[in-house]
Amino acid sequence: VIDTDVNKSSSNFFSINPAQDSLNFLAPKAVFNLKSSIISCSDILFIKAADARIYPDSGMATIRKRAILDPFTNSMIVANDITKFHTIYTADVNIRGRYQYDGSGYVDYINEAGHAYQIWLKEIKIDTNIQTIAEGKILGDDKFMLSANFEFQGDVNLEANRAFLVFEGSTRILHDCPDEEIFWIPFTAEVNPNDIHIPIEASLMAMT
Repeated sequence: VIDTDVNKSSSNFFSINPAQDSLNFLAPKAVFNLKSSIISCSDILFIKAADARIYPDSGMATIRKRAILDPFTNSMIVANDITKFHTIYTADVNIRGRYQYDGSGYVDYINEAGHAYQIWLKEIKIDTNIQTIAEGKILGDDKFMLSANFEFQGDVNLEANRAFLVFEGSTRILHDCPDEEIFWIPFTAEVNPNDIHIPIEASLMAMT
């Protein structure tokens, strides 16, 4: 695990729960309720978890007994915190420890024409390399366009160390040829929206 410009010396909250691997963050303001044993933190810039930075909505966090953090809603995830390739927004996030979090949220795919398509990432988690990964799905009814000529349906995978999303499903080329049927073609590839290459196998069979 590589830490970048996260200055741990500026953190003022450190978890001593062994299961959280010294989770820590800076909260300039906090209120401790003696009766409920709840700490309400505010003005938090971000919380580092695994390879990501998680930006709580309104900079707020609630800490309960055994240093358990309440789930975050409408938050933002930047992964990873070195490359900052991916920004996930309107995210629901559970931070479980310094190297562990999970959740769901939206990421944008912006095609070469500048049109942004929202992709719902139903599962965001950490893999065995402490890397943020996420899974989403695009249905045929979504009319999702990789470009002006390529429509897509299938699965979408995000890996924090990859600059682009990986599409695993099928595409069809939209054209104006009246005598040519439009077929769905299966493929799996990391797609650069500004330089799209669809791999075609020699033994390709079109999907109806």
